[in-house]
Amino acid sequence: MRGVALLAIASAGCGFHVAASGEPRPGEDARVVDGPSDVTLPDTFVPQPACMTNPAYSNGPNNGSRYRKTTAIDYDGAIDACGADGAHLAVLDTAPEHTFAMQFAAGDQMWIGYDDLTTEGVFKWVATSNGTFSAFSGSEPNDAGGEDCTYMRSDGSWNDASCEHSFIGLCECETGYVAPPRPACRTMSGATLEEGRRYFIRETTPLSWAAAKADCDSIGAHLAVLSDLIEHGNVDNRFSGDSWIGLTDQAVEGTFGWVNGSTDAYRKWGSGAPHAGNVNRNCVRINVDWQDVDCTQLKQYACECDPLPP
Repeated sequence: MRGVALLAIASAGCGFHVAASGEPRPGEDARVVDGPSDVTLPDTFVPQPACMTNPAYSNGPNNGSRYRKTTAIDYDGAIDACGADGAHLAVLDTAPEHTFAMQFAAGDQMWIGYDDLTTEGVFKWVATSNGTFSAFSGSEPNDAGGEDCTYMRSDGSWNDASCEHSFIGLCECETGYVAPPRPACRTMSGATLEEGRRYFIRETTPLSWAAAKADCDSIGAHLAVLSDLIEHGNVDNRFSGDSWIGLTDQAVEGTFGWVNGSTDAYRKWGSGAPHAGNVNRNCVRINVDWQDVDCTQLKQYACECDPLPP
């Protein structure tokens, strides 16, 4: 299969040498991949995303990246717009990159790829980063009203904002970047958008917790993870009764954890909950408050579709 994939790439015009006898080109170290044909690749080969030749992109600050602006759009849409190019929302983790972005913005306010959508209060870049640069101003980020996404102001400072705001997105096309596969739920219709999160509300056919989880997993989503009161309300208000969320202590009795690995500590337990030591109450339902109950009960649920794989 590897050989077939590489041949397909070669036929697309990437300039690979197909060696008839496994020999490298003169003067070139190479590695040979077994397959239907021996395909020779230079040791220095780095995959190039399509956006590297996209004329809409401009060269960056000598870092090998190229950039473009999207139209004004919400954070979720900006991620998709950049991803469609083979790019990602900009990672501004060094001072030179930030300075360039300010100049490139020319006074526009722009989304950058920095959010705490996975774990409340823990901001992460949407692509690999080794830098520690930050331009948050004053008391920011302050999560006022459930703000989880970051934009750069016209003065270059950063602020967290509701992910539903519309700002121009700053796309970064990076040498060697391979966009992660998009979850299937990212292209499905019928989603409900709330504060940068995409939910699929399942209220027609109540299921057990395990069956609900399996349904969400099958579309590349997970049972809803709630990191604060706003998110709790966004999901709870969609249902007229009980609904499952992605919190369980099935792995270790008494230790409740989220299905997506989030370390969010927010809880809204009701009277008597959780019921420590009760091995028949391992799954959590919400209905104004939270209760741990028998996982075989049948309930409605919401699947949450993340912008990117974890």
